[in-house]
Amino acid sequence: MSGFNLVNLNESAGKEPTVSARELYKALQVNWRFQEWWKSASRTLVENQDYTCVGVPTYVGNGGKRVIQDYQLDVRSAKHIAMMSQTDVGHQIRNYFIDIEERFNDPMYKMSQMVIFAQNQMKLVMDDANFGKRIKSSKDTSSIKTLAEFLTQNGFRIGQNTLFQLLRDEGYLCRRKGESFNLPNHQFVKQGLFEVNTTETIMENGQVRVNRTTKVTQKGMDYFLKRYCTNAVAEA
Repeated sequence: MSGFNLVNLNESAGKEPTVSARELYKALQVNWRFQEWWKSASRTLVENQDYTCVGVPTYVGNGGKRVIQDYQLDVRSAKHIAMMSQTDVGHQIRNYFIDIEERFNDPMYKMSQMVIFAQNQMKLVMDDANFGKRIKSSKDTSSIKTLAEFLTQNGFRIGQNTLFQLLRDEGYLCRRKGESFNLPNHQFVKQGLFEVNTTETIMENGQVRVNRTTKVTQKGMDYFLKRYCTNAVAEA
């Protein structure tokens, strides 16, 4: 079994490859608990020089997510840990990391990585206009509360909660209790009246809570103005 089949390498154009400590831990078939093994394995390593701390989201039994601690090692440090394991599999992984170092230091390989990096940078430049459009679109969305205030200013007096109820009753928003409650039904998102803003919050217990909020697009604001504010339509 080769080291290539045992350990995943994190590669990014223009950057040195890194190795997940948890991936290395599994590959070395260690029988200790991870944190105990890491405390021993990293004894001679220097944080932010030989490795960096990272949080890795993982799913738990109830369907939620929590963040576990991991460490991204440079190849030299990963090779050292593999060598110190003094096992056959550790020897295979060490040899694999030696091959990686040789490849990374090869001038032709460095040149190819520079080309890929330049291509990626060019793609970012080419996408800049679309990025600007996405930002503008994001700024142009409004909350249901803002829509209620907008409708009230134009002659249709209604509060946020009542508007939520109205939009549910008329089928624009989901009325089924659960994760989809008060989110727009797909056909109206496709029609361009709504967007869904998704954010993630890391809780104190490490779990990740996903929040989804209904947003009204500018097209949606115009649509509901015409639908509910008859005076505004007549004046227009």
